[in-house]
Amino acid sequence: MISIIENKVNQGEEIAVVVSARGNATDELEEILGIAAKNGDYKTPFETFKSDQNGEYAAIDLSVEFEVLDKLFEGVSLIGDYSNKIKDQILSQGELLSAKLLTSILIQKGINAHFADSRALIKTDSKFGDAQPLEQISKKNVINYFMENSDTVNIVTGFIGSNNNNDTTTLGRNGSNYTASLIANYLDAEELQNYTHVDGIYTANPELVPDAKKIDRLSFNEANEIANFGATILHAKTIIPLLEKNIPLRILNTFNHENQGTLITSKSNKEGIKTLSVLENVSLVNLEGRGLLGKTGVDARIFRVMGDNDISVSIISQGSSERGIGLVVNANQATKAMIELEKEFENDFYSKDVNKISITDDVSVISIIGQDLSTFHKPYTALIKNKVVPILFNNTVTGKNVSLVVKKSQLHKALNVIHGEIFGVSKKINIAIFGHGLVGGTLINQILESAAAIEKRKDIKLNVFAIANSKNLLLNKNGVSPNWKNEIQNNGFSYTIDDVIAFANENHLENLVAIDNTASAEFVENYIPLAEGSFDLISSNKVANTLSYKFYKDLRKVLAENQKNYLYETNVGAGLPLIDTIKLLHLSGENITKIKGVFSGTLSYLFNNFSAKDVPFSEIL
Repeated sequence: MISIIENKVNQGEEIAVVVSARGNATDELEEILGIAAKNGDYKTPFETFKSDQNGEYAAIDLSVEFEVLDKLFEGVSLIGDYSNKIKDQILSQGELLSAKLLTSILIQKGINAHFADSRALIKTDSKFGDAQPLEQISKKNVINYFMENSDTVNIVTGFIGSNNNNDTTTLGRNGSNYTASLIANYLDAEELQNYTHVDGIYTANPELVPDAKKIDRLSFNEANEIANFGATILHAKTIIPLLEKNIPLRILNTFNHENQGTLITSKSNKEGIKTLSVLENVSLVNLEGRGLLGKTGVDARIFRVMGDNDISVSIISQGSSERGIGLVVNANQATKAMIELEKEFENDFYSKDVNKISITDDVSVISIIGQDLSTFHKPYTALIKNKVVPILFNNTVTGKNVSLVVKKSQLHKALNVIHGEIFGVSKKINIAIFGHGLVGGTLINQILESAAAIEKRKDIKLNVFAIANSKNLLLNKNGVSPNWKNEIQNNGFSYTIDDVIAFANENHLENLVAIDNTASAEFVENYIPLAEGSFDLISSNKVANTLSYKFYKDLRKVLAENQKNYLYETNVGAGLPLIDTIKLLHLSGENITKIKGVFSGTLSYLFNNFSAKDVPFSEIL
């Protein structure tokens, strides 16, 4: 951070710097506050906090802030409770410490830096914890301050302000970014640069989707949608002051100075789907009832309850067939929402218009920013094929954003499936191969040798994550190596088919395929659990189709229910594509009356050679 500021000053840039708290200071202060409120030993973690904040700059005096914190923690410990006002005073110290520390270091390095306490600049209402700035007086304060301190690098505390009584307030989530965008607005800045821990905004969270790609450019409207649907880097309120003055926002990486980041301006570089955003820590509140269908005023009553109880609704979806309404709210507000809705609809329970109000926990929301409904069937179909069934979905009025509510346990897989389907990255096929004899071993080596060419030619990435024989199993979520024979011998372990299915689920592997090269009637019994576990099936043998007719029907039923394929073209005709040919003829209306031929590669070889050569049959055999 110091290096970034030094470079800008040396290049003659006129800058103001807004800082957030150092490291995890805000979370740590909140945790110490909680310990103090329970009359616990808050002094030990507080000493650690002080040491961490000074770090290698022990000579810099931060005692004033530490004394304030000490007194506040002591008071909370004595009373055993605290107000939001006290909490704001405590949390504000993180930014004060950070700004004072940075200012002192810059001065030591010969840079004319000046500590700027934003409590004297940003005036707010008295809603502690989520205060709203008072624009006119804040703007006047900022302009006057920067006119008086125009020849210095002003190091401004983000996140904090003060009310008319000069009580400390905080601006809520992403408050430091909000402070920066307000000051940029008031000063008509040329650009706001937001330094974070990643190279910019990605097509999805890289921690959840390894194939995510950085987006070079976005429009303010697109960024606003991303912020509304859970992107942690952005917050909607950060965008608005910039949008008013058309001030570009650049998201940059503190640790990668060569990177150009993501630029957000009034215009995007192209239309289309931009990114996948995720909302976690949410719950789904469901209202079900026959009387909800077509009844006027129901939505108004719901939103009045939400508004009166200060409960934010991120998504609402109504389904006529289910005669229900679903609301997505913060997880910590779900119980309150249910209780207040039950009060509001108490009479409707008696009249049977409403029969149930419930909560579904452990859900997440995936929003596809820029998704047009005309092409939504592609990611939706891919989800269903991977056994991810959305609980609820909703699209915005413009039809350019679609949000899906999924089970939290399926979030990773759902993101990777949608991302792979939408963004043109190679579609990943995760393969488990059972049996590695002559046929199976040759197939494994062929896949490994051909994988790069297939990906380049077809945009399909083949990943062999499991190889098994009758006794041992080798697993690697990133794909086995060409040395797989030695590895399965040395590192393989005994297994059941459930181990393979569980591994695929635990690692959120999508587009699963199981290949059976065993010719084992016992292994065929695993086909049904594999299909139920979201695997498509391929076999190079005839076994599954030559057991009992009941098994044949049961397998087809499970395949249909799970929308899985079972491919086995090599079963007949020495690998000739007879089955597909016959199937296509049948589906196109042809009436097959007779099928005649020798459908065995071995018999064909014997007959052709016996008729052509003057040698005994036993020799040919």
